[in-house]
Amino acid sequence: MLPLLVLPLAQAAVAAAPEVAAATTAATALPWWRVGYGVWLLALLTILVPTILSWFLAKALRASDMWGRLATVLTALVAGLAIIAMGWPPRLGIDLKGGVILVYEVDGSKQVGGQVEDAIGKIESLLTAREGRLGTATRTADGKIGVKLETTDAASRASFIDGVDKLDFGGAKVRLAKAPVAADALDLEFEVEGRSAAVDMDKLVAAVARRVNPGGQKEVTVRRYGLDQLEVIVPEVDQSEVDLIKKIVSSAGVLEFRITANRDDPRHRRVIELGERSVGETVIDGGGPIGRWIELDTTKFSADENQGLVTRKASDGSVQVLVVLDRFDVTGGYLTRAVSSFDPQSLAPCVNFSFNSAGSSLFGVLTSSNLPDPANRLTSRLGIVLDGVLLSAPAIRSTISSNGQITGNFEQRDVESLVGVLNAGSLPAALYSEPISEQRISPQLGADTIRSGARAMLLATIVVLAFMLAYYRFSGLVADLAVLLNIILVVALMISIKAAFTLAGLAGLVLSIGMAVDANVLIYERMREETDRGAALRMAIRNGFQRAFSTILDSNLTTVITGVVLFFIGTD
Repeated sequence: MLPLLVLPLAQAAVAAAPEVAAATTAATALPWWRVGYGVWLLALLTILVPTILSWFLAKALRASDMWGRLATVLTALVAGLAIIAMGWPPRLGIDLKGGVILVYEVDGSKQVGGQVEDAIGKIESLLTAREGRLGTATRTADGKIGVKLETTDAASRASFIDGVDKLDFGGAKVRLAKAPVAADALDLEFEVEGRSAAVDMDKLVAAVARRVNPGGQKEVTVRRYGLDQLEVIVPEVDQSEVDLIKKIVSSAGVLEFRITANRDDPRHRRVIELGERSVGETVIDGGGPIGRWIELDTTKFSADENQGLVTRKASDGSVQVLVVLDRFDVTGGYLTRAVSSFDPQSLAPCVNFSFNSAGSSLFGVLTSSNLPDPANRLTSRLGIVLDGVLLSAPAIRSTISSNGQITGNFEQRDVESLVGVLNAGSLPAALYSEPISEQRISPQLGADTIRSGARAMLLATIVVLAFMLAYYRFSGLVADLAVLLNIILVVALMISIKAAFTLAGLAGLVLSIGMAVDANVLIYERMREETDRGAALRMAIRNGFQRAFSTILDSNLTTVITGVVLFFIGTD
């Protein structure tokens, strides 16, 4: 039983010891206690030395029946000291080390926003399905659908409203927001009640964690915070890294490969014609989408690169470009990896990516269907779209299947951010672009807190131990040794499981000293009552423990219940 308890602690101590940097020198060797044989030797010594020492000590004290208990206590003490010695200094929480705490909230409006665009497309198809064009549909500033009719015929208007009621909007409800006052009113307004899709917060937390800490070597914490929020804790970080983390977290990470519309391509005449008449973002033909207006990142395109793209000005002043929707639907879900690299022609930073077998097949067909046509001097461009924004649109020169490259006017930090997002995958739910809370803690404040906390802990421990020693004499000495052993085991356990020490944790450690002493006081006072009644020492000790046990059990059980409640509802 004893080796089963000690061996995991010794191995945890080895794992918790600070790693030796490989970049210092190639010849730097690991300490002997971190090598395979060293681990087992250390675990064996942790068990054998205290056990043998306990046997001799029990013989010397003529208490052979206490040998097992002495061995347990000394083995725990040696294991705790070994863990502390090899794992020191312990991990510190952000309130002691300094850093930044970001709280993000799930952006439910983006889900509803997409449903509004789908509804606009279906209403536009209804408006154009009749002879002539009955009117136009646009999205209003408050997220509703505004319809401007081009006919004063009351019957046509009533038929149109009835047709909207019969449309299938995929779970969303579209209803007339307010009835027109005049009988011949031409302006209608519809309201979209989006379907509420449940967000898997565990998957969202895991996806964000893969982005901000892809290798797992950073001390970054990502956890759920409330019902639809998550918290990102990054210790010891400067402002530039904070800005990069914000950009990585807020990006949805939806990558698409679309062919940009080309006026010289006869295959695109229909989508361009309908797209230029469409007010919404989705271009509908025959009840289905055939194109989409997306935002153009003008910082990534020069004036020459903009030539050949079908663009328009959006209501918010941004530039939108028309892309063609195809049946292949090649997205970032087919990527196996993405790495930062440099374009061999321009030597500018770029992203190299690879597809899996299914993605390679689809991407190969997509690019081979849009190869250059020398006879018509026609060249197609492959639009690389991230989160609805066109980042790059290189010309397709040959068939591309398993590997590709994303180029553009990128800086190295942009490339690293893009690589992190692509490798982590898209988020199961969109987050607001800015955190709803940002708390920054200075490292100097953490250092001051450590000094003050250590001073308070030391003073409180000395006062408590001194009081017990002065008031209970030898029994107080036994209690003091038990309290010190308790502190050693708690610190060793936190180091072995790599738990971070926080200001609240330091306060809890001091409080545990008082709780341990409180139990001893209860036992000793019961023993004193027994001795005052004339009981022998052995009987006084037995009765003292028995009479105080129920009170100690109740107090500790109450503490455990409180701890369980705080574990489930607390954030720190």
